[in-house]
Amino acid sequence: MRRLISLVAIVGLCVSACGGAQLAVGEPRCDSAAGWAVLLEFQAVPSADLVPCFHGLQEGWEVAGFEARDGKARLWFNSGLDGSRFLEILLEETCEVGDAEMVPPGRDPRLPLASDYPGTTRYIAIERFTPTKVGESGFYRGSWFFQFAGGCVTYVFNAAGSEVEGLPDQVAEWLGFVPRSVYAQQLQEDCPECSTGGAERLTHQPSP
Repeated sequence: MRRLISLVAIVGLCVSACGGAQLAVGEPRCDSAAGWAVLLEFQAVPSADLVPCFHGLQEGWEVAGFEARDGKARLWFNSGLDGSRFLEILLEETCEVGDAEMVPPGRDPRLPLASDYPGTTRYIAIERFTPTKVGESGFYRGSWFFQFAGGCVTYVFNAAGSEVEGLPDQVAEWLGFVPRSVYAQQLQEDCPECSTGGAERLTHQPSP
């Protein structure tokens, strides 16, 4: 509880000190590296060289929730086409890839080329069914894994609907990573009074 109170105090300090930055807790956006969600991701997994973020949202997607605690951060999405919590993103120091298959760098038919992020090793374990008839429902389930120095990001899919065929490309287009170096520089420029530390637990879920 003491660590959580300390973190809340830091948030309050930097909100007042950096009022023009328009920092958002629940939206770790790639173009806003000093946003509170990005800050909390780095605090939750301080060893990670990268943390997950998103460039924008596909039409019909919404950020359903964000949570950060010591050792783990997670972000999940809802979609009117792909289902509730159709995608969850986990950041941890390590992850178990199990029987997932490693995907070599470069173009691969199982993953969009855009998912080949520099400095990461990719694994995939996916089951999919693409609709072939009008009105037929398909699914895209399983995980993508991205291992890198000090961390691992897992994309957990549980999508079902008539539009799942384009889902992998949409995810690869809109989701990405913030490197620690970019975050550190941006934080120093926008809010030098802010400091980082462990987060026991801080949860933010957008209003319905």
